Amino acid sequence: MKDRLIRLSLLGLATLAGCTDTGVTDAVPAVEPEEPQTGELLIATVPAGWKLDFATKTPGLKMAEYSPDDGAEQWTKKIKIESLGGGDLPEPADFFASFTKDQEELCPDLENYATFTGQENGYDTSVHLIICPVNKLSNISLVSLIKVVKGNEYFYVITRSQRAAALAEGEAPLSEEEIAGWSLYVRSISICDTEKPEHPCPEPTT
Repeated sequence: MKDRLIRLSLLGLATLAGCTDTGVTDAVPAVEPEEPQTGELLIATVPAGWKLDFATKTPGLKMAEYSPDDGAEQWTKKIKIESLGGGDLPEPADFFASFTKDQEELCPDLENYATFTGQENGYDTSVHLIICPVNKLSNISLVSLIKVVKGNEYFYVITRSQRAAALAEGEAPLSEEEIAGWSLYVRSISICDTEKPEHPCPEPTT
């Protein structure tokens, strides 16, 4: 665990040094709006070549899942975008405390690294890198970079994940280029509000 933490720290330094591979070259909108939208909005894209696998929309939940695994029975890479509303919205710290507690039941060696906590565009935001070296039931590894944003209307959860063979002791789950691309990808996703200047939306492109 200590060796992996050192490796991840070095990868984080590489990201901060200005890596520009976001993994979203020629990206397309994650949601194709049927009509002009107003109010609180989630601005996101998905990498070129990724396809929508599943989507649902209810009064309290909007969710979409994307992957490049066309026709595969078991996904290896996934992006999930969720907007949860209704009732009191959780704090980012409370969300991660509950999430990791649940995950530890199937992954006793779970590693949880908080990579950012603060505000983005006026909203409370937190990003965690969560690594399961080996799931005790499936015997595979899972690495997820999760960004949560507490909006005024919804609580947003953006997850980029990868499943692979179980990790050996000290083995890094992602390459330097991959972790840099993942970090810049989740950073590119934002929440804004067309009606509130404290949460400005980007100017529309032509």
